[in-house]
Parts: sequence; structure tokens; C-alpha cells
Amino acid sequence: MDGSASEKMKIEFGFRKIIQRLESIFLLVIAVLTVIGVGKELYLIAVKRDVGLQDLLLMFLYVEVLAMVGAYYESKQVPITLPIFIAITALARATILHKDQEPLNVIYEAAAILMLALASVAVNYRPAKAVHAVDHEAGKSSADLH
Repeated sequence: MDGSASEKMKIEFGFRKIIQRLESIFLLVIAVLTVIGVGKELYLIAVKRDVGLQDLLLMFLYVEVLAMVGAYYESKQVPITLPIFIAITALARATILHKDQEPLNVIYEAAAILMLALASVAVNYRPAKAVHAVDHEAGKSSADLH
């Protein structure tokens, strides 16, 4: 290997390290802001002395965001189902919060929730051969997925 190729590899490695560190910092910021959001929501619930379904769904969203950050720190990957669940919960919350909206909008939101649910089913229940083929291409065993 000549000097320029070695130098290029060092630069790429350094760039990759910078990106990984920035990623970790931003994930930590997301986790901290999520915990602050939970605290704020708990405070608002205590002040109004009432818990509504929208409050519970918002808390669930916070938990899912923290789970996604935790999953990334643990495996350096985000399971695709977590963002899908977050989107489903966010849509359900929006539907509940805007209950006076046009009926057609409710149908659109319900259709979006259904599409996301079907996407989650499709991702989770792919044939074992397809999972093995994808794992083999990525250089992982199927045990690494679970």
C-alpha cells in the first residue's frame, strides 16, 4: 500500500470517529431532552390534577424515544419497528387531540396508522430464509437480530 492510500484510510477513519462521537452526543442530548419533557408533562399533570388519554400517549412516546436511544447505544442499530411504533402513537395522539376535525382527516389518519401497522407486521414476520439471507449479506448471524 502506498502512502497516499494509507493517508486516505487515516482520514476516513478519523472522519468516521468524529461522526460516531457527534452521533453519541446528539443521542445523549435527545435522551436528556426527553427526560426533561417527561418531567414537564408530569408537572402539568400534577397541576391540572387530571390525566387524559393524550397525556398517557405522550408519556408512551417519551418512553419509546428513550427505548430507541437505548437500543442504539446497545446495538449501534435502531430496530425499524421502534420508529414505526412512535409514528403510530403520535398519529393516535393527534387524532385524539383534534377530535373536532373533519371526518375525512380522521379516515386519513386511520389509514396511515393501518399502513404503519401493516409495515410493522411485514418487517417482523418476514420469512426465515429472507432474514437469513439479509443477515448473511450483512455478515451477521440470525442470533444477532434477537
